[in-house]
Amino acid sequence: MFLVLLVDFTGRMHDAGAINPMLASARAFIDSQSESTWISLWAFWERQGGNTEINDFTPCTTAGKEQIKADLDAFAAAYHDRGATEIWDLLKQIVETKFPAYDNGVNRGIVFLSDGHDTTSTTSLTMLIDAAQKRATFFFSVGMAFRPLEYPADEPKLKKVAEDTGGLYFTVNQVDDLATVFSQLSEDVNADWTLSYITLENAGTHTVQAVCNYLDGYATMTGKFTITTSMKGDIRKGLLAVFPALDGPADKTEYTVYANYIPRNISTFRIRVTSSDPTRLTLYDDDAICKPADGWTISPDIAAGDAVPADGWYTISSITPLEYGSWGKVARCTVDAIDQPPVHFELPDLTAQAALYGDKTIVFEVTDSVTLDVP
Repeated sequence: MFLVLLVDFTGRMHDAGAINPMLASARAFIDSQSESTWISLWAFWERQGGNTEINDFTPCTTAGKEQIKADLDAFAAAYHDRGATEIWDLLKQIVETKFPAYDNGVNRGIVFLSDGHDTTSTTSLTMLIDAAQKRATFFFSVGMAFRPLEYPADEPKLKKVAEDTGGLYFTVNQVDDLATVFSQLSEDVNADWTLSYITLENAGTHTVQAVCNYLDGYATMTGKFTITTSMKGDIRKGLLAVFPALDGPADKTEYTVYANYIPRNISTFRIRVTSSDPTRLTLYDDDAICKPADGWTISPDIAAGDAVPADGWYTISSITPLEYGSWGKVARCTVDAIDQPPVHFELPDLTAQAALYGDKTIVFEVTDSVTLDVP
């Protein structure tokens, strides 16, 4: 679990005498996490939508927990001014900056404490939920229900954010409840599992049934799911797509090689890229499924004395295969020319692919929006 813990230092928390109970509950929550949990600690206050990341993702080892708690105490010792609250803007910012827009095989959650009253956010509840769903991020919201009569819509918003993202909502009616709520929250977070699968269905609605055996007791869960375009993956093909990069340099053209679905046990790609203009294939440093930080390398077939591969072939590989059904950016293709010059993309022939992948094959999906020559 990669978990963001967001604590509230707004004036309403001070007025309610909730700061110290919140800190004690947060420390206990941090202590309760296992070493498989990584926590990023954030805080927000009111002055001009003030917020900060106190700790980047830190593993919940003994030393890691002590570091997070010490940094929390140091932050709490400083004064934080009052002003406007922008909780929805901040949550959307955290979702989009702390969690990648691709599947990296870990659970993602945000635990936050708030009364749900937002004064100046430009982010709507629908925008926030959509952002979280696209990044498979759960919200665990703890609602400080101090002003239900004054702001009756605040608590329903906190519930909706949690329920629509697959998380949980907890109500705190008085400060003394904080410790109990965070204890229950910790149990639920630690017990959270994500079951993912690839379906052969590509339209309509299908039913999924899961049977869980826990402590010699059985529980059966049945759900109906409508297949939509937001469901990633396609088990029938191993597709690579190519499309123009949106943030490429002004004096060059960049294409993104993107995987729509990766079959089981794939740890190597062989791709040939050629053009009448100088062109090269490189890896993305982040926001991709083939990052160098995860052990991926790219090796051009370069003859002695050449700066670029004479035949255009590159090998992208890692010791660890991609997760079954992964999707996301694979590599960046840069052409030293503007206005989308023609580029030729090629994969190994079937004989060569059989040596790489056994009975699986990877193919390019023809992309109409760019000028591609894809066999």
